[in-house]
Amino acid sequence: MMRRCALLGSLVLVALATGMLALAAAPAEARVQAFKKIGHTRTYDVVRGHQRTLIVYRAARYVKWRGQRRYEVLQRRRNAVILRKLRTPLRSSTAQIVNLPGAPLSVGKPASASSVVTSATADAANDGRPETRWAASESRVYPQWWLVDLGAETKVYGVKIAWQASTRAYRYRVATSVDGLDFKVAADRSKNRTRGATTDAFSAVARYVRVVVLGVSPAGVPASAYEITVNGEPAETPEPTPEPTPSPSASPNTPDPTPGQTPTETPTPTPTVTPTASASPTPEPSETPTPEPTPTVEPTSEPTPTVEPTSEPTPTETPTPTPTVTPTASASPTPAEGFNVMDYGARGDGRTDDTARIQSAIAAAHGATVYFPEGTYRLASTLTVPDGARLVGAGMTSTWLQGQVVFGSNSSFTGLKIGPASAGVSGLKNTDGATGTSFTRCHFRGGGAASDARNSSTVNLGDGRDLSNLTFTDCEFERSLGTAWSGAADTTHRDNTVSIYANSCTVDTVTFDSCHLGVSNGVATGAQRMMVEVWTAHGAGNWWKNITFTGCTFEPSNIHQIDFACYDDSGQGDGVLVEGCTFKGGGLDMKGTLWGYAICLEWPKNVVIRNNHFYRCHEAAIYSANFGQSYDTKWHITGNTFDWDTAYAGITARRGIVVITGASNTVTGNTFNWHGSFSGWANNGCVEFAGAKATRNTVTGNTFSVSQTQRIGNDWGGATGNGSPWTATNTVNRQ
Repeated sequence: MMRRCALLGSLVLVALATGMLALAAAPAEARVQAFKKIGHTRTYDVVRGHQRTLIVYRAARYVKWRGQRRYEVLQRRRNAVILRKLRTPLRSSTAQIVNLPGAPLSVGKPASASSVVTSATADAANDGRPETRWAASESRVYPQWWLVDLGAETKVYGVKIAWQASTRAYRYRVATSVDGLDFKVAADRSKNRTRGATTDAFSAVARYVRVVVLGVSPAGVPASAYEITVNGEPAETPEPTPEPTPSPSASPNTPDPTPGQTPTETPTPTPTVTPTASASPTPEPSETPTPEPTPTVEPTSEPTPTVEPTSEPTPTETPTPTPTVTPTASASPTPAEGFNVMDYGARGDGRTDDTARIQSAIAAAHGATVYFPEGTYRLASTLTVPDGARLVGAGMTSTWLQGQVVFGSNSSFTGLKIGPASAGVSGLKNTDGATGTSFTRCHFRGGGAASDARNSSTVNLGDGRDLSNLTFTDCEFERSLGTAWSGAADTTHRDNTVSIYANSCTVDTVTFDSCHLGVSNGVATGAQRMMVEVWTAHGAGNWWKNITFTGCTFEPSNIHQIDFACYDDSGQGDGVLVEGCTFKGGGLDMKGTLWGYAICLEWPKNVVIRNNHFYRCHEAAIYSANFGQSYDTKWHITGNTFDWDTAYAGITARRGIVVITGASNTVTGNTFNWHGSFSGWANNGCVEFAGAKATRNTVTGNTFSVSQTQRIGNDWGGATGNGSPWTATNTVNRQ
């Protein structure tokens, strides 16, 4: 009996065990689940379902939950994402730490970079917005770097980087520094093959954190990151200056300018700080969890409040860079990138004269990058930038060199505002000729006074000096005031204000790309006189050539917006391209005199003006002059739109839209929107021939909104019909 009972009991136990195993195995089976979309950005969707909120990246195959790949993306629908729950979580192909201890320290702090492109500045990588990004401008030149100034020495626990594309693998290093000069490598990913977002855990005490990109796979693309987040906590060591708090337990009253406790104070190798859920500015692209159920998910949510930093490997702690702080910059070695002017005593407070201190930083850099954190740097005297120097600011609205800057050859300026606070001086100037200098995302401010006869140019490129290979990209030129300059010895011009000016010199290959002329703090203000002026007066050997304007905007000007002059055939202009620009009218000077063209070129040849948009000017949109000489100018005016029905500042059109005085020019494929009549001159038309030397020109294939008699004009008198004398030497199709 007992044997039978024992056997029966064994069978019952086996049955129970089998049932329990079946129950345990059931939840591990793969299940297809639908998650509803509750928010999205350009890079990821936020979905909710089955008591979980997840982040699904657009290019990702798997979705993480609590740092592990637990779902596979099966289908993406308009309002939902279909996921398959995996039997067991997949191990990430990276050895990254998803969650870093501490709080984000880099959001909103001053940032700089080796180079930037339009709308992708350095500070876009730490602004807490996942839809903005930093991108370097050089696609094949490495290394490229990004740097953030945390503002003070801080305990840093690691860096999370949301690279631009999940299909790219970035090879890089993370370096830290306490003084911005001596950097030590904190994380070496120079052999990284992991595609997409990365996280690097380490422990250091630093003020500056720099990411140096060594290369990208696939090749041929620049470095670019949506968000770079530095995690850590404020350093426990107080500032060297004693705190005037009456605390009885204060530290010893002998402040040491270079605290000795940093080398002996070993940073916690395994920081057990639980990440604050609301502190992180952006979800790591390789993380999926997002506990906040808010529909418009900002990257300010940490992946999950139940973060287990157990996945974080205890960083093998290379001792913290011993802060051998040397405030005297002359003793510092040349760093890989960046000489911070603050380390040389510059204040950037808008009151202290920083000229000598900045000059010292430039001299010590010997051609390396000189970095200007956010601030206003007052220049009581002229700042001289030598050949080969490289100046980088925190942005054209953040860093202001308040005074006059004289530049040399092969130098570069990025992210700076340059110009005086008061009248009487040009903002940017060249005195000895220059070649190979570039200006990127800079704002130039003029400072001439209404009663001044000189020095009012916003940018003075030279007076009797030779210039070549200058580039202005994404720059702004703020209007200057008053009068401009004295020209050649036999000619004096007054009541002119010039944004960019060059006089009596050779000008070869100058490029303006995506620039905005006549703007102040992003607001269009116009200019009281010329915006771009190149003046090569009487005398052989003075000329200009290869001038390019692409994608620029010219606000209303009281006189010419582009004026290039060679006043006899001994000095000529050759090669101008104006493409994709907008000209917003002009033609009223400070004294109320109506005068002005959008483009005025004198003694030019080989000019291409295409795909631009011109609004009403008083005299004409385009004016070609050769002063009655028989001269083949060879202009090609094509694909432009002339909107003379839209007026700026009450300007009344008085002359033709296109005025031609030279020979062998073509006007084709343009649109002329004009429903009024020209006043002040007889026989005007949309396209106007001026003088008997206007021969061998072709006008064909254009669209006019005026009557035939107003389409073609002759400024020098005579009938405007088909039988007028000049039609015999020009090919004209009025349709």
